[in-house]
Amino acid sequence: MSLIAYRDDKLIPAPQMATVIYDLSKLRGVNEDRLLKGTGIFVSDLKRVDTKFSPDQILRLLTNYRALMPGHNSAFLLGHRLFPTLNTSLNASLIHCGSLQHAFRVLALVRQQLCPFVHGYFHKHKDKGYFLLNDAIGCGDLYHYILEIYCTAFISACKTLVGKRIPFSFAFPFSRPRHIEEYEKNLGHRLRFDEPILSINFDLRYLETELAMPSRLLQRSAKQLLSKNNDLHYSFVEYVRNLIYFHNFNLTQTAEKLNMSPATLKRRLKQHDTSFQQLQDGVNQQKAIFMLRVKSMKNEAVATQLAFNDVTNFRRAFKRWTGVTPNQLRFS
Repeated sequence: MSLIAYRDDKLIPAPQMATVIYDLSKLRGVNEDRLLKGTGIFVSDLKRVDTKFSPDQILRLLTNYRALMPGHNSAFLLGHRLFPTLNTSLNASLIHCGSLQHAFRVLALVRQQLCPFVHGYFHKHKDKGYFLLNDAIGCGDLYHYILEIYCTAFISACKTLVGKRIPFSFAFPFSRPRHIEEYEKNLGHRLRFDEPILSINFDLRYLETELAMPSRLLQRSAKQLLSKNNDLHYSFVEYVRNLIYFHNFNLTQTAEKLNMSPATLKRRLKQHDTSFQQLQDGVNQQKAIFMLRVKSMKNEAVATQLAFNDVTNFRRAFKRWTGVTPNQLRFS
């Protein structure tokens, strides 16, 4: 199968999210016809564990779910139910890891099944670890809601794996929500809002935390079984972003890598509610902010890292990306 998954590719197992959404909605008395309207999903599909849905179908289902569920906690309720899943091989591949660091590595391999809507880059600096998160498929105005779901799922899964709550810190690029009590209840009190980039931060010492049920033999067997059915590694947007992030590819180079014309690449990205320029600016912005804010690098060094000819051009670009100069960000 292809290494790249598009928004209309059916790759998300029904039990992973759609069935959970349906069950939660039924518990709250939501009409199933209204929930499934316009999704192309039928109740009979949800009763089969081998059914798979596309990201587009799940986004439409999430749109209905958000609109129909009462209260402000629907995303958090869903997040708590996403792990463990009904996929026993996937569960075993994580539960039987030896340490949290091992589990994170396995999670990267199965992320397309567990979390197809969000992807990230992991960085270490001094004694801290940082997950820098990104929209993996072009979620549009649902991205904020999806972040509530998956940040909750992340906290819940780590607690299940380790047997205790790890003190993660969250930095969100949006204003403090009105339902802040739901954030504090489900994510903890280490929350910052109106931040320039989205990240999950923690002390690196927690990577060595032993999991509650380690078993090298069971974990290896589960990974082997999973590998037979886990060929789709990257979403299209994620793949393009990675080419920019790791190789600094331009539009033409990216199109050649994907065996398509630049015009086709632009059209494909538009179908995912983004553009090459947006992805390129986003990558450079994220890298620059991390180097300035976390690593305290000088403007000249950051400009060199981002392949700018001179620091003046970097300052101008940074002001265009963020609305502030590098020095204003550094001392904010």
